[in-house]
Amino acid sequence: MVDKIVDYYIMSGTIDEEDRDVYEYSVMCIIENLVFGIFILVSGIILNAIIEGIVFIILLFLLRKSSGGAHAKTA
Repeated sequence: MVDKIVDYYIMSGTIDEEDRDVYEYSVMCIIENLVFGIFILVSGIILNAIIEGIVFIILLFLLRKSSGGAHAKTA
């Protein structure tokens, strides 16, 4: 699916072939975040906790943005 999306943008001339890897990774991240968000929202609806689900998504998004991730030291 990611390949098809990136192929479409390459064929339309929106992105260059040399940037393919970067866009594949970006599209994959976007899809993963969308699936996660939809899963949390659907879970919130099923559990009758939609507000809690939305708050969870917002707080997790802010935490991901501010934490910056972990990086191993180079040898």
